[in-house]
Amino acid sequence: KLTNHRQGLSSSESKMSSEGVDRDPSTTKEESTAATPSLNLDNSIEKKFDEENKQEKECSPKLYAVVRDVTFHFAIPLFTLYAVLFLCGYMLAFWESNGSAGMSRIDEIGGTPDGEKATNDFSLETLQRKYRGVVIEDTTSRSQITAVASQCSTQALEGTQAAAEGGELNITLFNELVSNCAQEQATALVQTVDYQTFAFQEGIFDPPFFGDTNSTLTFDWTECSDADDDVPLRWVNQAVYVFGEWNMNFGALYQQNQMSGMSEPEAFEDAVTSARGHDGCDAHTPGGALYWYSITTSTGFGPRILSSNNSRILIYFCGIASFCLWFTLLFKSSSSLSQATNWMLTKIDYCKKAKKVFSVVMWLGFFWLMVFIASLLFLLRLSNVYDMDYVDILERIPIREAFWLHFNAYTTLGLGDYSFPSYGADTRGVFSNVMVSMLGYLSLSVFLRQAYELYHLVYSEEIEEENSKDTGKDDKDEEA
Repeated sequence: KLTNHRQGLSSSESKMSSEGVDRDPSTTKEESTAATPSLNLDNSIEKKFDEENKQEKECSPKLYAVVRDVTFHFAIPLFTLYAVLFLCGYMLAFWESNGSAGMSRIDEIGGTPDGEKATNDFSLETLQRKYRGVVIEDTTSRSQITAVASQCSTQALEGTQAAAEGGELNITLFNELVSNCAQEQATALVQTVDYQTFAFQEGIFDPPFFGDTNSTLTFDWTECSDADDDVPLRWVNQAVYVFGEWNMNFGALYQQNQMSGMSEPEAFEDAVTSARGHDGCDAHTPGGALYWYSITTSTGFGPRILSSNNSRILIYFCGIASFCLWFTLLFKSSSSLSQATNWMLTKIDYCKKAKKVFSVVMWLGFFWLMVFIASLLFLLRLSNVYDMDYVDILERIPIREAFWLHFNAYTTLGLGDYSFPSYGADTRGVFSNVMVSMLGYLSLSVFLRQAYELYHLVYSEEIEEENSKDTGKDDKDEEA
């Protein structure tokens, strides 16, 4: 259109020159402008065309700009975030595992002021005391059954002897035989299981599944590197190792106390309170990193109560720094993706407002798609961790619950009904979880940016229309 307009002006001017129509040099600037409105229109169209070309060139991505954005806006902040997660996660797990600077009265709200290791030792101590009570109770029951049988046989024998005529019976031998028989029957009636079977019956090896467990052992912050990997679930391997180490330590102390001359109750009491099962165990860094990531993203599920003052002080200072780092990564990356989206929309020959609506709907759909994909990957990860079929996992936690968990995570709501289990975390799982979740956060952030730009576009057009109406009204008033 601009080219045709210029050609029309050229032909008109040449025609005027050929007909001898010349412009009066004495005409004023205002008259010349009024006589040639088409020239002003030509200049305004050309100026607008040049501005659009300039803007399109400015928004066109260059290779060095893409490399720069990926390097400084995504890669470096992301690896820095990983370093912060594992560093702060290790310190958090170390203090929570060992109970460093434990807070008083934290047990009233479900915390463990002495740390996770001490809590596990206390759980095994309680289990041993309970088993001892069962053994004593069963032993007493068998003794009472045997005593009743012996007493009854003595009375029966005395009555029989009194009724006998002249013959004497060996009462002692008779009582001994009856007592042995009664003891065998009592043992058959009152059976005491061995300690390991008793522990299984008490659910000490029952692995947690989103908080559903009968066991009192926890391994969110503690990692025993000497534990075997016989079972895919890390929690079970840790529980078996700590259980075995605690019992070995208890048996050695109990035998040592008896050899030193202590009575049996004193030897048991000293051994059961002094036994430990976490020698050589350290902090569970991936579990701490996963929990720290929920703090960094401001999700804060909160199913675990921090008991160490050091942990809370660390969150007071480093938690804010981690959030700022994550927010910077999210802001820069979403800004680059939004600019790339706007540049791609310029290649589509359509209405600007319609293109922006399409962009908003596209990124909103991508956000829901990421929530769905993350839910499927999470369930697949659970099937590998618990060594269960995918169908069995879906029976315990339906996909709607996994979808609900990831929606709460990506929108940073963190209601707390579900959370990512730290006891099953490993280094690879932390890396993959952060990468997948970042896609969810980015898609939501770009959607919000595009929605704001759409609102600004519609709002600015309304303002321009109002201004144009006001300008036209002023021009008519001036002409009048």
